[in-house]
Amino acid sequence: METLIHADIFFFITTIAIVVISLILCVLGFYAFRILRNVDEIAERVTHEGNQIVSDVSEVRMRIKEKGIKFSDILGVLSGLLSFRKKFSRKTKRKTHEETK
Repeated sequence: METLIHADIFFFITTIAIVVISLILCVLGFYAFRILRNVDEIAERVTHEGNQIVSDVSEVRMRIKEKGIKFSDILGVLSGLLSFRKKFSRKTKRKTHEETK
């Protein structure tokens, strides 16, 4: 009789554990689905932007072939790159002792 009680307790605890594990797996699956959906959206954006960059580069190549390259064009590209670099630079300027007063 005592072994029957032990078996019932084992099955009760096992049932609760299975239900809890199933709920945890459902929640994890939900979050994994959301993460994968976001990754898919990011991949689509990267593909779209990459295609735009390719078309821009091919357009620049066509213009260079038609008109040739000018020194002002090179300066414009370089200034654009420098402003882009400054815009996204992570370095911060430290304040001197005089500026903090």
